Amino acid sequence: VLPIIVLGLSIFDFVMVGIKISPVIKNQDAIIARLQASADEQKAIGYKQMQSLNNAYTWNMHVDIVNKTVPLFKLDKSFENERLSYLQDSFGYVENTNKNISTVHVQSGTILGNPFLIHTVKVMQMLPYAYHGSLTYTYTVRVRNGGKNGGYHTETRTDTVHATITKPKPNYNYEKFLYYGCDAAPDLSFSREPSGIKGKNENEIKKYVAKQEKELSKLVEKGTSTGFTALGNKQFESLFHSWDRDNEVQYRLLFTPLAQKNYLDLIKNDTPYGDDFYLKKTCKLNKVRTDHSQYVDYVCAPNQFVHFSYRDALQNFVNYNETYFRSFYFDMAVLMSIPLYQQYPTDDYIFNKQLPNKNTMHENEAMANMFDSSNFRPNACATELILKGANAGTDGDADRVNITAYGYKTIEHVDYVPVLGKDGHMHNVPVHWIEYIPVSKVTQIGVLHHALTKTQLDKKVETDSFRNFKIRTGGVIYNKEFYSYIIPQGSEITKQNVDELIKD
Repeated sequence: VLPIIVLGLSIFDFVMVGIKISPVIKNQDAIIARLQASADEQKAIGYKQMQSLNNAYTWNMHVDIVNKTVPLFKLDKSFENERLSYLQDSFGYVENTNKNISTVHVQSGTILGNPFLIHTVKVMQMLPYAYHGSLTYTYTVRVRNGGKNGGYHTETRTDTVHATITKPKPNYNYEKFLYYGCDAAPDLSFSREPSGIKGKNENEIKKYVAKQEKELSKLVEKGTSTGFTALGNKQFESLFHSWDRDNEVQYRLLFTPLAQKNYLDLIKNDTPYGDDFYLKKTCKLNKVRTDHSQYVDYVCAPNQFVHFSYRDALQNFVNYNETYFRSFYFDMAVLMSIPLYQQYPTDDYIFNKQLPNKNTMHENEAMANMFDSSNFRPNACATELILKGANAGTDGDADRVNITAYGYKTIEHVDYVPVLGKDGHMHNVPVHWIEYIPVSKVTQIGVLHHALTKTQLDKKVETDSFRNFKIRTGGVIYNKEFYSYIIPQGSEITKQNVDELIKD
């Protein structure tokens, strides 16, 4: 009887689902559709009401905010040749031509006339990569029977053997560096890296310092031959740890008691970032890398602030600029902890070079990286790209730049690795791996520096001259104070075309 009752209830439930529940589900779907349509309508109204504010966002808003907030810093709207030449001629900055490194963003400026550059790059490294393989097999063994009769029986067993091979594989990542040129202590070079005390309590820091002091004492003993002499502040020596310095007199000129105190405050305080900075001084050029800045967006693309809600737009804008300023400020704190760097104005620099490019190659490469990578991708390329620029002339006020895209095509392979199994025999374990073959492709782009406001730029893209120019190219983008456009193979972009692009 029980199975019959259960079956009857199941049939009843099924019928009820069809009669009662299915219409409810369909009704719910209709309600959801109406609510979604209403939400979309309200969102459209919100975007229309927010249009004026959304149109007001521009590329260099964060630059204006920093300049007004900290008058000591003067950020540039764009990285110009004059600033680049000043860093090169006066402070020894060398422009990177490595084909495995591409510029994706630059921010330049000055501190009391001393130039600085925040350089964000995309880097490719060939690193060892482990490929794994396995093979499962069966084998038989004779096993002694238990009991009085003895004898043997046969058992079938399973075993899995593993193998690993290592092959090179391209790895891509982004890095951000701060370069700063200053004439203070011009003959001094040294380096330091994070001490590792971040997150440690006071007792743990004391133990660390005590251990470092022992090493410092050994180094001082050798000082008669190396010229090294320790400062009186052993805690600073232990935590700052710039023991490769090569000029003790100028080192003390920079690291006064006040500078030592500033750095100890920066290193020992875990708020907001703690000791996460690398500093390398090579004569007049300082190079800083902070761990925190690697994860902060310094581009400030205006589209990220566009919203249909004023409250959310305000919060997004405030959050971005607070995060940017905090990261930027503590990048600079690595340098400004040295009081002399805030008191050492440089001489005026006279820029009188005739350069083949209108713009720096940093900005040209950064513009190329703004395009969709499909514009530059070589045939059969299966990896990310590194884009390197080279001067190819000018068209009026625009740079013509050859962008070489470097990537890799892939070929799949199988290696058989002999591995000893539990059966006492060698087994060839298949390991699948990928070979990366370099490929490249050259594409021409044009880069034009303009001085239009955001409002003027929005009007410009709607003009016939802009539309006609766009038809001649493989695409046009703009950011900061630059237009950039793809020059299709066999296409001619003349000075007259460029003049049409920039004319009112």
